[in-house]
Formats: sequence, structure tokens, C-alpha cells
Amino acid sequence: MTITTINTPILPTKQVFAKKPNTLHELDFEAICVFVATGFFMGADTFWKDTLCLLPGHDHELDAAGYLIQSTPNFTWHHTPQELSFEQSLEAYIDLLTTITKEQVGDEPVILPLSGGLDSRSQALVLKDLPNQVHAFSYSFEGGYPEHLISTQIAKVCGFAFDGFHIPKGYLWDRIEELAAINGCYSEFTHPRQMAVLPQLKKMKGVFSLGHWGDVFFDRGAPEGSTEADMVPLLFKKMVKPKGLELAEKLWQHWSLEGDFKSYLISRIERDLADIKIDNVSAKVRAYKTSQWAHRWTTTNLSVFEAAHPITLPYYDNRMCEFVCTTPEAYLADR
Repeated sequence: MTITTINTPILPTKQVFAKKPNTLHELDFEAICVFVATGFFMGADTFWKDTLCLLPGHDHELDAAGYLIQSTPNFTWHHTPQELSFEQSLEAYIDLLTTITKEQVGDEPVILPLSGGLDSRSQALVLKDLPNQVHAFSYSFEGGYPEHLISTQIAKVCGFAFDGFHIPKGYLWDRIEELAAINGCYSEFTHPRQMAVLPQLKKMKGVFSLGHWGDVFFDRGAPEGSTEADMVPLLFKKMVKPKGLELAEKLWQHWSLEGDFKSYLISRIERDLADIKIDNVSAKVRAYKTSQWAHRWTTTNLSVFEAAHPITLPYYDNRMCEFVCTTPEAYLADR
């Protein structure tokens, strides 16, 4: 029997799907209810009972027909802070971000989404000292915060070419079918601003350097003073959209599923948290967010960028994940 091994990184830049053996091709109503309530699927769930999204940080064995045989973890979330000063940790971070960025972009021109936030500013500081040509851009929603005004100043200081885009209201109505084809409907539709300017992005040259998930890695995972008892209520509140919860509960009843939806979702959160053997509450919540949100929500819409050009993500690199696991929580907190 021919066996294919797929090694998924801690934070995959794209989702890979496999077939679940001995399972009927039926809609997974429980998983769909979670999707309706949160805007993403949890764990390996998909729309179908016989289709799995391969978990991150695992070695997966598939047979020749694409059926999953087994999955073995190749990474375990941990919190083992090194005894370093803040200055030493900062220097290590700068060196690591620079090394990863250099390796990822190579000799290619770089396209940099520049929000003006801490993560894209950090990327800009690294890229301005590299020989690569950089084309930065930013976008502001109509009537929203004009982040492009900050980004323009940063690009000018760094010597980058720059475009500032205005995102009009209702920009997705004429692009929903295209977006569905790009991301497979595996994420809710309210966030991918790139769809409004996808034709302009396609005209640029190079590879994207994207700062996704830096804001989660380099901040508190949970509010200061949070206890273990606070974790499930905190995650439930952050994950669930109020009207999404209302619709999910109605669908749960309509499909006559066992028990009630809220209890089901809480049990899923509790089970996944229990698999993360970390005592520090903030680090544990960060690890949970990364294994769930990042993989099944953030990563889904990276496909929009990839529809224009190849993507690189320094904060998705395995070495960055390991760095966060070994950095004192006090240094990560409050950015």
C-alpha cells in the first residue's frame, strides 16, 4: 500500500484536507452549528463528516486514495521561559524576525500590507535594511479610521513605494461568489478587505510578507489576573458572535441534535484546553487561540492574498512559535 506522509507545521499557511475512512458522506450538523456561531470550524471539522482538515503540528499518513490512516503530533505546546533579560529577548526577537524574513522573501520584490500597527512596523524596519524592492500598501474603510495616513508616513521614511486604498461600503456584494471559490466558504465573509482591491494587488510584483498572528503572539493571551476558571468563559465570549449563537441554537433544535448547542460548544472548548499541558493561563489561552483561530480562521483567508501572489508569513514560522513558547510572559504582555 502506498502511504503519503504530510507534515503540517505548527501554523500552516494553507489548510490540507483528507478523507475520513468508514464514514458516510453526510453534512456534519454539529460542526456547522459551531461555524455559524463562531465564523470558523474547530479542530479537524469541515462541512462533511467524511472530510477532515489535517491538524497543525502533526505528521499525517494518508493512503493512495487520500484517506487518513493516522496522525502523530510533531509539536507540543509548552511554556518554558528562558532566564533572559528583556533586552536579550528583544535582540533575539529582532535577529529571528530578520533571519526568517530574509529566508522567506529571498531575492524577490516584497509586497507589504502596512497597517501602521506594531507588527507591520516591525516588518518594515527589517525590510528597509534588506536590498529587496518593497511596495507597501494600506487600506481604510469608508468612514473608518484612516490607517493609510500612518502607513504613508512609515513607507516614506523607509523609502517604500506606497498605495493607499479606500474600501467602500458593501464591497463584498459583487465579489461573494469569487471569495467563496477562493476560500471554500471556510471562514465568514466580513473581514477580507483584500477582495475590494484584489485586481490592484494582482498588478503588483513580488511576494507578500504578511504580519498575521504577530498581534496574538506578542500580547497577553488572557487579561492580567485571569485564573484557570476564567478560561472557558473568556474563550466562549471571544469566539461566539451573539446572533451567530442564536442561529446556531435554532439550527441545533431544528436538526434535533442531542443536548443543547451551548453545552456542546463549551465541552469542545474544555476538551481542547485539557490537551494543552500548560499551567500559565495566559500562555495556555494563547496556545489555544493559535491552534484553533489561527489555523481555521486566519489561515483560511490567507488564500485571498495567495490568489494574487505567493505569500510569506514570518510569524507563522515554526521558529517564531518556539520563540514565543520560551519567552517570559511578562515580556510578551501588553506589546
